[in-house]
Amino acid sequence: MATDFKDLPVNLAGRAVYATSASFGESIGLETLKSYGVRSSAGSFNTKAVEASASATFYLTNSADLTTFTALTRSNSAQQINIGGNVSSSAYLTDLSINTASNSIIQVSTSWIYFGSSSSSAATAPVGTIEPAIAQKTTITGYDSLGGGASTEVGSFDYSLSQSYNAYYYLGKTTAPAIIWGEGEASASIEAYALTDTLLNGVSPCPTIEDNITIAFANCDGTSMGSISLQGYSVERGWDINSNEVGSSSVNLTKFL
Repeated sequence: MATDFKDLPVNLAGRAVYATSASFGESIGLETLKSYGVRSSAGSFNTKAVEASASATFYLTNSADLTTFTALTRSNSAQQINIGGNVSSSAYLTDLSINTASNSIIQVSTSWIYFGSSSSSAATAPVGTIEPAIAQKTTITGYDSLGGGASTEVGSFDYSLSQSYNAYYYLGKTTAPAIIWGEGEASASIEAYALTDTLLNGVSPCPTIEDNITIAFANCDGTSMGSISLQGYSVERGWDINSNEVGSSSVNLTKFL
């Protein structure tokens, strides 16, 4: 028998989003006890709390989505997620990606880990009509460009965040581990017109640090769909020029958290 879901939003860290895909899975650390002279297992026991992963991909619908998820960078605060009525209040964001191109819907993907069994609850109720954001005007400020303008319009933008968490189990405890942020890396790929900052800082071997870049998204009517502030090192750049076409330049930024 198949289960069919219709108009089923996913709630992530307090944000109700309409996911195009969502999944979760749980596991435990099961070990067996073997006694001397006995060929089969004499017993089984669990060594740790339920460890689980979840993921959801959805379309950006308003500026609050970006604010909520980017604020979870290097966060030790547990979040609540609800996927199809499966609720965990001890979830941590491990991966975040934002992908957009000119005149395309902005797509966001998230991955989470959580510890302890999820509980069952009513699925998040649908809220209004879905109106995904279309990146019809995306601009970059804070990055040097030809002409010295205050902002340059962006052709495409991809952002990714990956971070890890470590679970510390106390002696004799298989539940409620201590969760501590471990390490992470954020990167961005930007394609725009005439980005001119060099990879190295002048003639020195030091890489150029970009610490005041903002990518802003807006709909066709000028409504703000949020923004992302970027800091990091310029690690790659390029320029593509063809006959009878507008030249485009690109830059890749990396930040170690």
